[in-house]
Amino acid sequence: MVLAPALAPTLGGALVEFAGWRSVFFVAISVCLAGIVIALKALPDARPPGAGGRFDLLGFGLLAVAMSSLIAVLSMGMSQGWLSVQVLAAAVLAVAAGACFLAWERRVARPLMDLKIYRAPGFGAAALCSMTLGLGLFGSTYLLPLPENQVA
Repeated sequence: MVLAPALAPTLGGALVEFAGWRSVFFVAISVCLAGIVIALKALPDARPPGAGGRFDLLGFGLLAVAMSSLIAVLSMGMSQGWLSVQVLAAAVLAVAAGACFLAWERRVARPLMDLKIYRAPGFGAAALCSMTLGLGLFGSTYLLPLPENQVA
C-alpha cells in the first residue's frame, strides 16, 4: 500500500506508452481474477454447517446509498460550496441512509455486517486506530503531490 502510489504512475505510464490507454483496465481484471482464484484455494469456508439464508439486499442498498451520498458530499463540497443545496441534500441522504442501515442491521436475522463485534473493546480500538492510520496515510498521499497554492 505504501509502494503503490510511487510505482503505479511509472508502471501505468509505461503500460499506456507501449500498449495504449485501454490496457490499464485489463490490469484490474487480471488482479481481481487472481485474487478470486487464490481466495477460493486458500481461504476456508467460514460458514457453519447448515448456514444459508438470503443476502441482506435491503442492508446492502442502504449502505450503498449512504456511502455514495457521502462520497458525493466530499467530492462536491469544494466545488459547489459546503452549504449548497445539492451538498446539503446529499449529506442529509447520507445520514438518513446510514441511520436506517444501522437500525436495519440490528433487527435483521442475518445482517450484512454484524455490528456487535464493535462492542469488543479490542476490536473497536483496533478499528479506530486502523481508520486513523488510513486517513493519515491516504490523506497525505493525496495532498503531497498537489502544488502549494492548491493545498490551502
